[in-house]
Amino acid sequence: MTDSNVSIWMRPEQVQRSGPGRRPGYSRAQITAIAVRIADADGLDAATMRRIAEELGTGAMSLYRYVPRRDDLLDLMVDAVTGEIDLPGRPSGDWRADLSLVAHRSREAGLRHPGA
Repeated sequence: MTDSNVSIWMRPEQVQRSGPGRRPGYSRAQITAIAVRIADADGLDAATMRRIAEELGTGAMSLYRYVPRRDDLLDLMVDAVTGEIDLPGRPSGDWRADLSLVAHRSREAGLRHPGA
C-alpha cells in the first residue's frame, strides 16, 4: 500500500521486467502517453486504468503497480502536457513579453490537449 500523502514523484518507478516467460514491464511514461491520448480523443473521464490497460493489452490491476491512484495519473498527465510547452532557456529581459510567451504557449498546449 502506498502512502496517500507521498507524491508520485517521490516513489520509485517499477523496474521493467524481461526474460523468458515474463510479461513485459511498462513505464509511467507509456501509461501517461496513452492516458493523454485517450483524454484528448474522448475526454478526461475516459482515461481510466481499464481503458489504458486495454490499449496496452494487459489487465487493469497490473497498472496499479506503476500508477497506484487516479490522482497520480492526473499528476503525470498534467506534467506530460506541461512538459510539451516550448520555452526559451533564458528570459529575454522583458518580463511582459516573457509572461505573454508563457501564456500563449500554455494556451496552445491546452488546445492540443483539451482533456488536460
